[in-house]
Amino acid sequence: MATAMPALDYEQEQCASESEAGSSLLLQSQRQELHAEIQRAKSIPKVHGREGLYSEETLDRAIAFLRAHIERLWQSYGVKAPMPVIGPGPNRSVDLFWETPPWQLLVNIPASTNTLATFYGHDQNRQKIKGSFDPQTFSFSVAACLMV
Repeated sequence: MATAMPALDYEQEQCASESEAGSSLLLQSQRQELHAEIQRAKSIPKVHGREGLYSEETLDRAIAFLRAHIERLWQSYGVKAPMPVIGPGPNRSVDLFWETPPWQLLVNIPASTNTLATFYGHDQNRQKIKGSFDPQTFSFSVAACLMV
């Protein structure tokens, strides 16, 4: 006589499989959003006709930082990080700017590889956070802001 246990296992496996498929689609959607924003950011110096906005190397470091944070937030916490606007910052740096009501976050990736990245965020000016970090490492402070 068969027991209900195999059916339960099958149902759990099916639910887990459907959940993984949904997660995969969500992550794929986020990768597409990121790709579109990267393509837009790569066109900025060409659109403005100036090579001095930021270098491809600085942009690549900003993208690597962003990808690492998006992937880790998803893998570790199941959080879909919002997509920032990638644009030129001061002194040939790259700014990553998130504006999601009620908060804003700005991360600046400097042109120099020997300089720390900086960030500033606020929640309608009630709560503020700022700091600096090595842009080649995962920043838990930035990640915490993205998880709000």
